[in-house]
Parts: sequence; C-alpha cells; structure tokens
Amino acid sequence: MTARTPARRLFLALLLAAAAPFAAAQDDALTAALAALQAWEPGGDFAACEQIAALVAGAGRDPTRRAEVAARLAAALEGADDAARTFLCGQLWQVCTENEADALGPWLTDDKLSPLARYALERVPGAKVDAVLLAAAEKAKGVALAGLLDSLANRGNPAHGAVLAGHLADRDVAVAVAAANGLGKLGGAEAVAALEKVRAKASARLRPVVVAALAACADRAAASGNTALADQVFTGLLAPGEPPAARDAAFRGLVRLGNAGALARLRTVLSGEDFLLRPAALGLLHSEPGTPVTEAGVAALENANPLILPRLVAALGDRGDPAALPALTPLTAHADAEVRLAALVAMGKLGTAHTVTELAPFVQKDGPEREAALAALAAIRDPEANGMLRNLLLESPPETAALLAPCAVSRRAANCADVLLAHAASEHAGLRAASLRALGGLAAPEALPELLALLVSAPVDSRPDAERALVDAVRRWGPSEDLAAHLTAAYARQRKPEHRAALLRVLGGTRCPGTLALVCKTARRGRKDLRLEAVAALGGWHAPESLDMLRRLAVKERRPEVKAAAYDALVRLARESGGLPPEETLALHREVLALAATPEQRRAALAAVGGCGLLEALDLVAPLKDDPATAAEARAAETRLRAKFITATVSENIMEARRVLDGTPATFWQTDGPQAPGPWIELDLTRPARVCGVILHAPEGSGVYPRACEVYVYTEPGQPGTPVAAAAGADPVTEIPFPPAEGRYLRVVQTGADPAAKWAVGEIRPKFD
Repeated sequence: MTARTPARRLFLALLLAAAAPFAAAQDDALTAALAALQAWEPGGDFAACEQIAALVAGAGRDPTRRAEVAARLAAALEGADDAARTFLCGQLWQVCTENEADALGPWLTDDKLSPLARYALERVPGAKVDAVLLAAAEKAKGVALAGLLDSLANRGNPAHGAVLAGHLADRDVAVAVAAANGLGKLGGAEAVAALEKVRAKASARLRPVVVAALAACADRAAASGNTALADQVFTGLLAPGEPPAARDAAFRGLVRLGNAGALARLRTVLSGEDFLLRPAALGLLHSEPGTPVTEAGVAALENANPLILPRLVAALGDRGDPAALPALTPLTAHADAEVRLAALVAMGKLGTAHTVTELAPFVQKDGPEREAALAALAAIRDPEANGMLRNLLLESPPETAALLAPCAVSRRAANCADVLLAHAASEHAGLRAASLRALGGLAAPEALPELLALLVSAPVDSRPDAERALVDAVRRWGPSEDLAAHLTAAYARQRKPEHRAALLRVLGGTRCPGTLALVCKTARRGRKDLRLEAVAALGGWHAPESLDMLRRLAVKERRPEVKAAAYDALVRLARESGGLPPEETLALHREVLALAATPEQRRAALAAVGGCGLLEALDLVAPLKDDPATAAEARAAETRLRAKFITATVSENIMEARRVLDGTPATFWQTDGPQAPGPWIELDLTRPARVCGVILHAPEGSGVYPRACEVYVYTEPGQPGTPVAAAAGADPVTEIPFPPAEGRYLRVVQTGADPAAKWAVGEIRPKFD
C-alpha cells in the first residue's frame, strides 16, 4: 500500500458523500416527473416529458445511474396510458439494460408499441434479451412479427437463423420478406440453404427479396474468407433467369473472388457479348483493382464490338493501370475517330515520359485529335515528362512549339522557362505571343531582367503580350522592395516614351506598393501621353496616395485631357470599391458625384453608384432624378440598387414568392385555384420610393396573365388604402403605368375572374419615378 492510498480513499468518500444529495434530488425529480406523466396528454403541457428526457440524458455513461433510471422508467410502464407508454419506450431506447427485458416483453407484440419496445432491447446484449425476443416472436403476428424478426437478425446471433427460416413460408408476405432480409443479414451456410430451398417456389413479391438476401450472404461469405460458399452462391445468381441487379452483383462478386470463369466472362462481355452485363463489366474495369481485370480488358480489345470499343478504351484509361498502355497506343491509328480520341485521352492518363514523343505527331494535326493530344500531354503524371516536353519545345517547328507552350504552363514545367524566353524573341508572331503568355505563369523572379528586356524589344503587336507576361509574373511572385526597385530602375533607364508607357501599364497592373510614388509623380507632371498612362494606372490602385492624386488632378489640373482622365479613373475606383468598408465606399461615390463637372461625368458616376449594392446610395441618386440630363441614368441606378433589397410576399403558395424576383419569367408563382378576386402579390421596397408603374411577366403562352387587377402603393404595413391604378392584363406582359405615388409597399391584387385559368407571375418589376 502506498502512502497516497488513505488520501485517495478519503477523497472518494468525500466525493460520494457530496454526490449522494445530488442523486437523491434527481430521484425526487424523476419521481415527480413520472407522476405528472400519468396525467399528460399529447398536445398538453410537455414539462414532465422534458424533465424526464433531461434526466435520461443526464445519466450519461454512468452504468449505475443508467440502470437506476431505466428501472424506474420500466416500472412506470405499468398503469400508463398509450401516449405515456410511447414516450417511456422512446426514452428507454437510450438507457435500457437486460433487466428491463421482462417489463418490455408484453409490449413486443403490441402493434403500436412493438417498434419502440424492440428498438429499446435490440442493442442490449445478453441471452435474457434473446429469450424475451424469441418468446415474443412465437406469439406475435403481422407487422409486429416482421419487426421482431428484423430485430433478431440485427442482433447477429446465428442461432436465430432457424427461427427466421421457419417464417420464409409465412402466408403474410411482410413476415416472409422480413425473414428473408434477416437471413441475408446473418449469412452463413444455413441461411443460404434456407433461402435456396424457397427461391424456386417463392411468390413474385418474395423472390427478388430472396435473391437479394442470397447476394448479401455471398458478400458476407467473401468478406469472412469463405470463398467457396461465396463462389457457389454467386454462380447460382449469375444464371440468365435471375433479376438484372442480382446478375450484376453476382458477376462483380465472382470477378472479385478471382473466379477463372468469371474473368473469362468479363473478357467476352467487354468484347460486346451479353449487353445486360455490360454496365457491370465496364464498372469493374473502372474500379476493381488487380492485374487479372486489366488483362481481361486488354484481351477484350482484340475482338471488341465497334460500338463498345471507345467505351472500353476509355474505361482502361480511367482504370489508371499503366500495364494497358502498350495495347492502347496502337489504337491512336484506328479507323474510328472516336476510338482514336479515346486512345489519346487514355495515353494522358497512363503515359510516361516516353509517351510525350508518341503524342507529338498528333499535335501537328488539326481538329479534335490535336486538342486531345495537347490535353494528354498536360495530363501525364510522370515528372520526367517535363524534360521530354522541353526537348519537344526546342526541336518542334514554330507552329507546333506555340501549341506546346500552354502545356508547359499546365504542367508547371519550370524547366521550360529558358526555352520559352528564347522563343519569346522569335520572328514567328504566334510562337512569340504563346511564349510570352506562358512566361507569365512559369518565369522565376530571376528572369525579371529578361522579361523587361523583352518588353522593350517586343514588336508593337506583341507588346500587350509582353506587358501581360510581366503583370502575371509579378503578381505571382508577390510584392517586395527588391522587385519595386528593379521596376523603378527599369523605368528610369528607358528613353523612349512608348517604352515608359508600357512600363506604366505594367505598374498599374501589378500595383506593387513600392512603385506607387513613381506613378503618382508621373501623373503629376511631364509628357501628356505618359501622364495619361499614369492616371489610368492609378485608376486601378486602391490606396490613399492614388486617391489623393486623382482627386487633385480632377479638381485642379489645367490640361482638360488629364483632368477628364483623372475623373474617369476616380469613377473606376468607385466602381471597383467593393473591397472597401461600406462607409468608405459610400463616401467615395458621394465625392465622385460631387466632382462631376459635366452631364456625361454625372451619368458615368451614376452608373457606378448603381452597382455599389448599398441601400444608402439611394440618397445620392435621388437629387439627380429631377435633372433631365441625368434622369434616365438616375432611375436606372435606383432600379439596380433597389433590386438587391426588394422582397416579395404573396397571399398563397408562399414558398414560391421568391420566384417573382429571380430574373427568370419561366419560374413563377401562381394561385392555388382559378382566377377569382382576392389573391395578391406585394413588394417591400425596403424604404419609401416614388413609384410610377409596375410590369408583370407571365409565363409566355400560358394564358395565366391577370384578367383584371388593382395596384396599391402605401407606407403603413397592412394598410393599402385606395388603389392607384386598375387595369386588365395582357399575355405575356402586363404593363400598368400610373401617376407617381410615394410608398414603401407595392401590392397588386387580382380582381378579375376566369374559371379556366390560374393567375401566375414569373417576374414583377416596379418602375421608379
């Protein structure tokens, strides 16, 4: 005994002493709740049920407490009414032990309580529970008996097989079905013998269940290593007269067992025989591992039906076994174009580095074969293929090399970057452009000087590609002080304006923070053409410095072209300000509108406001609706803004209400019955607005437009007041104009009648004044 033992005993004693009052309190609570349950009726006060459920859950994993609670619940079954018994059995499912078996036994044969009673016992191990369930099965009939047989099977005791087998011939089909399913769950030679005995003479309803149970027995036998039994059952189920699903399962099972006859059958089925088994055979070829299956698929290629050959080739490719590659490669010269394409795709999935050279000739062809070959080159998993691709880029004619450049990017073949740098200076325009585009995804930071040199030396028609390559590469590398210093120095070295202009476009695309000062300085003074390029670059640069510079130029600049360009750049910043906090976005739009000096600029600013997605922006739009020069754009902006926040409610079929705002007239809300006065659809505009009309779209050609309707515009919820318009509908579009009315809600009410047509609305759109 250690020195700590007395201390531990003292601690445990104190713990038990502290827990005793808590357990006693729980017992008292359970006693009170069970007493209250006796008077409970469904739909009444659920407090007693909630308290019992909480105490059951509180028993947790404490075996002693669980047993105590279970005993109390089982005792309460006696004298309880049906509703209380149903609840108690549901709670016993969580805490039941074998001690409650006798208390639950009488209810196992009750049609109403049997499911819950057997669920409570089904998971409890022990011979006592087995005996209670078996005794109940001797007395039960119908649905209760079927459920008990299922529970006996779920317990997994092979000794229950005889009981299940005895009910296979039951006159009640539900009982026979439960027995057959149960034998399928148990498995074993005895279960198979019992099922085989009744299979031939089983009824039309029972026979498919027996066959499925036999398949389940075979699966269990295969999983447990009893391959002889599995082989025997699967072979019997493969007979031509069996259901297709059973034959498929048997065929798959035999192939997985390595049955020689099944593997030979697999080859013949893949060749085109027995079309009923073809889906199963192709599925096996897709997913079943093992060399024998691959060999069967390859052997089937020799005599395959032309109709199935493309699918067979595709399945071998999807299988991913390189052993099939030598048999598939010659099929790239097959007479059938579909077979050739399937073979090329398969080569990409199975190929090695050597496959690159075999695919090269197809790159020089036109049409689908070239596309398939390029996709295959990109898909080859062998990393050594990158070296072969590099050689191919070096040795191919310019037209072919231009097609191969994107493959290098797809493969992330960084070893090809030096070849692409050389090709980027080619006299062949197509190769030059393809190489520059590829360098954007492959060039390393060390290649920056060469990319800058290409930007300067590139012909005018290739300069956009050179700029794009630099932008993509720099964005991929990420910003750094060293990178910014290189770009700034490169700009300083250039003497030709067109080269500096190209670099400014690159700086605007990369938005490298260290180069912002250079762009701002260029925008402020110097040649007009360079200032314009710098201003355009700042238009995509969300930074305080760029915003300040553009603001200054838009207000104080003397050159009108630069001033206008600065305002356009501000509009662009506002239009692309979605990443800013809402208050900053709103402030930017307000400022841009305030700086507008011409109607054209105000219209451009309104277009940007309309896409900002902020309800508060409606206040910016409202004043411009009264200006004839901007009224149309202001109304369009208001419509776009409100469309994001408008919600719809309807008088009936409320789950369909959202369809009237989804932008698709083909999806619609409709009334339950024929048109009659009363049904309505209402829009909540989120805040008051001046509305001057509404347009209703009905599904075209359906005749479900409103025969007559009234329109209301109001602000107080549920108080429509008097209608602002009344109109008859038209198919498929009903447009209802009315004098401008102020309100938050717009409601359209059906007032016409047509016993032969419902009222439907595919889209509803308010018109704002």
